[in-house]
Amino acid sequence: GQSTKNVYQILKDKFDLKGEVNDLVLRKRAIFNEAFDTKPDLYLIDGVEQLIKDLHQNNIELILASSASKSTIDRVFNRFNLNQYFSHKVSGESFPKSKPDPAIFLHAADLAKSTNEECIVIEDSTNGVEAAYRANIYCLGYKSENSKKQNLEKANAIVDDFNTINATFIKELK
Repeated sequence: GQSTKNVYQILKDKFDLKGEVNDLVLRKRAIFNEAFDTKPDLYLIDGVEQLIKDLHQNNIELILASSASKSTIDRVFNRFNLNQYFSHKVSGESFPKSKPDPAIFLHAADLAKSTNEECIVIEDSTNGVEAAYRANIYCLGYKSENSKKQNLEKANAIVDDFNTINATFIKELK
């Protein structure tokens, strides 16, 4: 739920790492990009692709608001052919503060064709849930096996399987 730059600043401070934060970020991105581009066995979380397609087919606007960099977002969207389903992609690197600051979600809600009250955030991190809470936007917490020790208690509802979510489920949340 935080930008890579902020995470590396925390790690640098905590472990007294040598080198500049931007150099550490660039090294991490190079390693990530190499692995992401060459590993054939990378997939979306089970149920995510079907959920995206179902929401899109049911005219529910999708906007991504991620702490990830623009380049990482584009790399994921291109690999999994997701661009056609989203009206906007918002990167946390465009904001001075990371989640739990609500700015990214408030901006995404401003881009939406819906009111803030009609928006729903799906989040799997403590900071993301807190950001949605501070933005006063309904939050569906996703309890992921990939994100251990995340506190989702401020989410309005929690799921642990994307296969249990569809357009009808989303429309009935509000």
